[in-house]
Amino acid sequence: MSLGAFYQATAERGLASPYDAAMYASAGGDLKLVWLTKAIISRESGWNPAAYRAEPQINDASIGLMQILMATATLYEPVTVNDLYDPQTNIRIGIAHLRMLMGRYGTLDEIISAYNAGRPRLDLNRAYVDDVLAYYVFFVNNEPA
Repeated sequence: MSLGAFYQATAERGLASPYDAAMYASAGGDLKLVWLTKAIISRESGWNPAAYRAEPQINDASIGLMQILMATATLYEPVTVNDLYDPQTNIRIGIAHLRMLMGRYGTLDEIISAYNAGRPRLDLNRAYVDDVLAYYVFFVNNEPA
């Protein structure tokens, strides 16, 4: 596993984040889901709730902490673009999406790849998967007591 986009300072922002209560509540106490959420936030937005990235190839935009697409968000609840900038909403929808992916795919690699590409595409997004896994391992090994 490479550590291409792993940044220690970014990971440390997630150790005790202002969004922990929302993550733990939405994850229902599932620490693996919390660690995965923190890893995705670290890689996707660097903990910036105002993050925005246009996705012209799919005529959508990635929004907020977990860089949720509107098309994905509306699968789980009716929201506006502005709603996705709210960390609580963004995390709730992101975790709902991760739960769905966990039920569909068998490995963490496949789940992470599908989160990024809509379905597992390890041939195309191996670097992304490795980056998220590096953050995941960091959070597993640094869980506050």
